[in-house]
Amino acid sequence: MNNINIQTPLDTSNEFNASIDKLKLFNSVFVFSYWIFLWFIIFYVISMISSKIVKFFPNPKLALICATTHNIATIGAFISYNTNILIIIKYVIGLITIKIIPLILLLFQESQIHLLRDSIILAILFIIYNIYLFINDTNIIEIYTNIFDDIKKGGENVPFFNILNKFF
Repeated sequence: MNNINIQTPLDTSNEFNASIDKLKLFNSVFVFSYWIFLWFIIFYVISMISSKIVKFFPNPKLALICATTHNIATIGAFISYNTNILIIIKYVIGLITIKIIPLILLLFQESQIHLLRDSIILAILFIIYNIYLFINDTNIIEIYTNIFDDIKKGGENVPFFNILNKFF
């Protein structure tokens, strides 16, 4: 096994830097959108294997719709903060890649939302996500405030942005 050195910020009184360091360390698992995207991948793979089994598997379509709605509101917030247009374009690319394309694939598949079941599963996933954050000594407000602030500055600590920054 590889040993991982975890460096703490030099100025421990600066909570924002400490949170960003946590974000660098755990990056993808702190972003709820990636949890939803993973749910989509599992659902989509199962649907490709068996149309009978997928009927009993919770559909991520409702979660993708909710997350897309949140992201559209976030784009509005970026615009109101006069965020650089290139950053907004990168954010839209992320939205298309992680939410819109999966939604389109599910629409072509004609998969049904079972409102009660899918809402309960989404709520359970969200609770598990928040428990995970709590165990890691953070919370959703801290994470998403730091992600929003980091994206406004170019998104070097947000995994998908980090990839896009290598291209533009």
